[in-house]
Amino acid sequence: MALIKKLNDWLYDHPTSVLGIDFAGASLKLVLMRIAQTPCRIEKMAAVDWPPALADGAWLSRPEEAALFLKQCLSTQGMKARQAVVSVSSRVAFVREIDFPAMTDDELSSAMQWDIEQYIPLAPGSYYYDYLPAGRGKSDLEMKVLLFAAPKEWVDTIGRIVDQAGLKLTAVETEAMAVKRLVPDLADYLLLDMGETTSQLTVFQRGLPVAQRNIPLGGTYFTQALATRLDEPLEAAERIKRYRPAEAAVLCAPDQQGRSAFTELGREVNRTVDYYRINNNDAAFSAVVITGGGWLPAGSDDLAAFLNTSIKTLEPFRQIDLARGQWDAEFLTRLEARMAVAVGLCLREVQ
Repeated sequence: MALIKKLNDWLYDHPTSVLGIDFAGASLKLVLMRIAQTPCRIEKMAAVDWPPALADGAWLSRPEEAALFLKQCLSTQGMKARQAVVSVSSRVAFVREIDFPAMTDDELSSAMQWDIEQYIPLAPGSYYYDYLPAGRGKSDLEMKVLLFAAPKEWVDTIGRIVDQAGLKLTAVETEAMAVKRLVPDLADYLLLDMGETTSQLTVFQRGLPVAQRNIPLGGTYFTQALATRLDEPLEAAERIKRYRPAEAAVLCAPDQQGRSAFTELGREVNRTVDYYRINNNDAAFSAVVITGGGWLPAGSDDLAAFLNTSIKTLEPFRQIDLARGQWDAEFLTRLEARMAVAVGLCLREVQ
């Protein structure tokens, strides 16, 4: 039996670990997950700030340098894996729910080939796309189809970076699809992924992302508001926001106009819901799920009151086993909000 197992491992690719890579934002996020066991376990993880030459998305135009940086990070962190799953930023990816006449799979495939260009706001031939039948439409004569698209330049560049770093790319998927694996108990909800300067709001219905919108508010908005409230420089306000969240709760207090720092964010969420309900007036949402390094947990109650719904902050480290003894509680708390996408990417290979 031992010989058979060795032959099987030699003849077929049975990876014991997978690497989740999230390129988006101010840092490169890496999670190494051991999947050859139940339950799976996070062995190593890191969030490494991009060097100035590769920051603000510049890595996309410098793939060789980005590959070298990725390889150096893997070596420094002691991460060894053959396979990698990578996210495509929701800020460049396209997700849309489309109503079609009810048809067979073959008919749908043909319709997509002929009509795809009218649904995607990108130059013809400049993108990869995929689609997924998403159930019945408003009547038995209609069906809903979920359409995904991403720029070829983005996806091809990721492929080159991962390959030059010595990894095998097994999948590229949107951030929303990755995070979805950490929300197994909800079907109809809003996912708010808050970055440093902007946020992505994704509408989920029946467990699928059906619409998305960029919101021009992120973590720096709260930093600036905190600096104003406390009469502190931006650098000091950022440290308070990251390391002394109890003090940041001052942002929940109303200003002279009766608004808190979370009021404008709540309005942006409501605008998105109202727009989606123009063509889907029966849509309901059980919660707003929040992730991303720009979010300030002190505002959860205030935002929940404004939206009149529950707020759930993702805690991926509470859902997945962690290798013991590697990280202290402060490190995990500081890193957790930023790692949801990378953790979700790894779970793709588990499922």
